[in-house]
Order: sequence, then C-alpha cells, then structure tokens
Amino acid sequence: MEAIRRNHMKPPFPRSQVRSSLVVGCLLWTLVTCERGPNASKEKSSAITDTPSLTDHALPGAAGDSLNPGTSVSIAVPLSGPRLVTDSFGTEPRLERQSMEYVVYLPLEMSQLLHDSLPDFSPVKLSVWHPRRVGRIISDSRGAALPSVVLGDFNGDSKLDIAMAGKGSRRGGTFILLAKPDGAQAQRLFFISGGESADSYLTIFRPQRIVVDPELEREPLELRTDAVLSAIVEKAAVLYYLDRGVLREYSLSD
Repeated sequence: MEAIRRNHMKPPFPRSQVRSSLVVGCLLWTLVTCERGPNASKEKSSAITDTPSLTDHALPGAAGDSLNPGTSVSIAVPLSGPRLVTDSFGTEPRLERQSMEYVVYLPLEMSQLLHDSLPDFSPVKLSVWHPRRVGRIISDSRGAALPSVVLGDFNGDSKLDIAMAGKGSRRGGTFILLAKPDGAQAQRLFFISGGESADSYLTIFRPQRIVVDPELEREPLELRTDAVLSAIVEKAAVLYYLDRGVLREYSLSD
C-alpha cells in the first residue's frame, strides 16, 4: 500500500521540467504582449492599417474658411479647382477651401469686367502642378496664393486685388485685376502675358527692398505694394508690380 501511495503522489513530470515549462511560457507571453502592445486585448480581430496621409505641407485655412494669413491646418493634397464664383454681395475677391476644392469668389463688378475681356475665363487647375509645388506655394504665401491665383493689395488702396493665369473661350492670359480703380477713368485690368503654361506659376511678393546680384548691374527696387511673382521652373522669375497705375516688371534672374 505504501508503494502504491508513493507512486500515486509522484508528479507526472520532474519538478525541473515543470519549472522550465513555466519559464518558457512566461517568456512567450511576454514576447507576444510586447509585440502586440498593452491594448492588444482591445484590438479588433480584423487587421486595421493606417492609410498614409497625402499631406505634404501644413496648409493654411480650414474647410469652408477664408485663407487668412496666420491660420494653418494640415490637409491632404492634391486638391481640385480653383473654380470661379461670382459673389453678388462681396466687395473684395477671396479664396476659400471647401472640402477638397478651392473656390475663388469675385465681386459682381470684377466678374463682369473679367467676362468682358476674357469670356468664360477659368484659372489653371491645380492638377497641372505637382502636389508638393502646390503645397509649398500655399504654405509660403500663408494662404494668399495658388499657382494660378494670387490675392494681394497691388495698388496700395488697402483693398484686396487678384491676379490669375488661365484661359477663356477666346484666348488665355495672365493678368492683375483691381478691386477698385485708382481714379474715375483709371485702368483696372493689366495683362502680364498672353498665355498660360504648365511650366510657370504665380505667387505673392510682399513690399520690401529688393537687391539682386550686383554683377547684373540692376538698381535695387523699393517695392511699396504687393506684387505678383511669375516664375518659370528652373529658368526665370519676373516680378510684376503697379507704379502709379503703370504695370512694371523687375527681373529677379539673370
């Protein structure tokens, strides 16, 4: 009976083997927990992956809000537009992002003047340029410019004007359109060029003293109002500005 009792109480595995099994089990549990994270028990059974964002820059403005300087949110690019809309009650042009589209609002008087000169005009679409270039222009201008649309005070009257590049039903063009004339008979539409190209883009240039390479023998420019910078990729950059109602240009490249 004593022999039977001892055989009955004898563990099925040696104690050393049991301890080894427990150690291995603890190690495996630790590895699994570290790999899956502390909230692994709360994860869904299906695999969930984070889709990489298309955002390349922190771009100004929030959905549906005017792109005011100083505001910045991260949004995905590329975007669509810009699309022109007539604003019957507005007094200045404005640029808004609505969901994934940019919309340019023109006051009724400016819209009519543009239609008389360039019927059915439409700015060059953002899809023409690489998303990184679009994002950089929007970010650097703090919301004042797209590659084909620039908002700025180009005649120094404290009202926003607009510059655009695009095509109408008859021809294309790049121009500055003033919100208000400098005088009763003053010119309001100034053509910068006769067409638009995917190799060129626009952006804003703020008032400042401009000094180019002295070897070019070009006088410094005291820019007193906002200006439009028209750049051709890896080739040239020309500044267009208004001086007492006259459109002038200043080359920033050799």
